[in-house]
Amino acid sequence: MNVTATELTSFDVDPAGLHVRLHMRDAAGAVHMLVIPTDGLMTLLMTLPDMVRRALRNRYQDESLRLVHSLEDFKVELGEPTADGQRQYILTLATHGGFEVAFSATRDSLDSLSGAIEADTLSQQAQTHQARRLS
Repeated sequence: MNVTATELTSFDVDPAGLHVRLHMRDAAGAVHMLVIPTDGLMTLLMTLPDMVRRALRNRYQDESLRLVHSLEDFKVELGEPTADGQRQYILTLATHGGFEVAFSATRDSLDSLSGAIEADTLSQQAQTHQARRLS
């Protein structure tokens, strides 16, 4: 059965955590429900960003488009060590609207991220100083 939803109205989670139910409405106002097992939800979560990226690019014919969220908050927590004993951290990024995603990262990965941000900051400062000299 093919249902074209016009609105996602709500969702609920099975008390045992085995599945979620997505409640939606079609153009005629009829209510429909899609039940997804939790394992399927994990797969959907991993594919949604690519779906949105492709939809934006197809809609606007612009390969540079992507969905970008404003970072509101972050936290870094100590995680479990890897099998080879390397310390892991959990980096959680959150938006104002409540969207949150967590990544597992090694110290080297976090240092690399920090270095990339610092290098960009230094590059921007150098450009600002150079622009001041030219004026």
